[in-house]
Amino acid sequence: LYGSGHLGVHYFNCCQGSNLGVLQSTCITYRNSVVDDISGQQSITGIVLKNVVTDEKKNIELSGLFLAIGHQPNTDIFKKYLTLDEDGYIITHPNSCATSIPGVFAAGDVKDKAYQQAIIAAGSGAMAAIEAGRYLTGVS
Repeated sequence: LYGSGHLGVHYFNCCQGSNLGVLQSTCITYRNSVVDDISGQQSITGIVLKNVVTDEKKNIELSGLFLAIGHQPNTDIFKKYLTLDEDGYIITHPNSCATSIPGVFAAGDVKDKAYQQAIIAAGSGAMAAIEAGRYLTGVS
């Protein structure tokens, strides 16, 4: 593990999905909260957490950040360009990362409704990179 501790931030008052497994013993959890701001110039130096119930804000110093989408894909920015399903996931060709626009590929949590986890996103990202390379070189 890297760092001296871990921070869990949950929008709801309960953990949804993973309970951070092995990280539980070193994890400080903030519930009913969202990341409101990120600070730092060349690298991350901290975040501002906002409690969604009380609107209270708290500054927390840290040097790294991993954001997960939770249970809703953040794909609104793509809806006028790509084909999305009724839940907002980007639709790709079967067994592929190719979208409705040639040369545009989707990977991970924005296209995977079933698994939505880091390992799926990593594998899907590799698929998209390979497909993009093939697209750019004209190989199918």
